[in-house]
Amino acid sequence: MQCQTGIIVPVPMAESTVAAIRGEYDPAAKLGVPAHITLLFPWLPLEEAIKELPNLCKMLGDFEAFHFSLSDIGTFDRCVYLRPDPMEPFVEMTAHIAQRWPTHPPYGNAFSDIIPHLTLGDELERELVDRLAATEISLPLQAIASEAWLITSDESGYWRKSASISFRTHTQHQSTTRWITKDGF
Repeated sequence: MQCQTGIIVPVPMAESTVAAIRGEYDPAAKLGVPAHITLLFPWLPLEEAIKELPNLCKMLGDFEAFHFSLSDIGTFDRCVYLRPDPMEPFVEMTAHIAQRWPTHPPYGNAFSDIIPHLTLGDELERELVDRLAATEISLPLQAIASEAWLITSDESGYWRKSASISFRTHTQHQSTTRWITKDGF
């Protein structure tokens, strides 16, 4: 399997609430992808992503950290997700990335609109989509978007964080970037 890359905003505050559901119904969770909102997938081949990471860092580092909530459950054809509120900052980040790398459109051009979401279950049969969408989850979940991650898959399809890009805070004038290695920071 060829290595892939993606850009996500991790949502660790949601893990305790959604981990069991995602573990059962989201194939990405089984491959190491944490609870997140996707900014762009698929992104560049790994070698290109490494070369372009400084440009991505500069772009995303201009965004300010923000609070959001996961306020309700939505569905696509075979997917159940939590909808962030507000959605606009995620849409804006995704649009900026897609404009800079137009050959890599959001969600591989599978959708005409950018719809930020935290996937609970994917690749599900319709009956399971309906049942999972009716699941009782204590909402809203409060969260902070404080960083984006470059995630990469290995040859087996397992994903890991390769770099983190901090968003600006009120007191910070520029973001920071950390490369992640197999041994840690």
